[in-house]
Amino acid sequence: MEENYKKIWKYDDEYNGKEEGCGELILNLFIFFKTVKPGMVVCVTAYDIGASHEIESWCRSTNKILHESKHPYYLIEKK
Repeated sequence: MEENYKKIWKYDDEYNGKEEGCGELILNLFIFFKTVKPGMVVCVTAYDIGASHEIESWCRSTNKILHESKHPYYLIEKK
């Protein structure tokens, strides 16, 4: 069922955070998004239980748009 989100969402790239803890996940997203061009949408996979809160906060603080959030998948656009 959860894979269906990835099939219907439109995105340009993917980041698989697997089981990364929140600190590691946020640091790696910061590094990953340095190469993402403005307007691109990334599907992030993050299985950590706290990922939804961390990703929402990270998007707000880094001026990213969180379009969809269906744990463990997150659709993020770089402004």
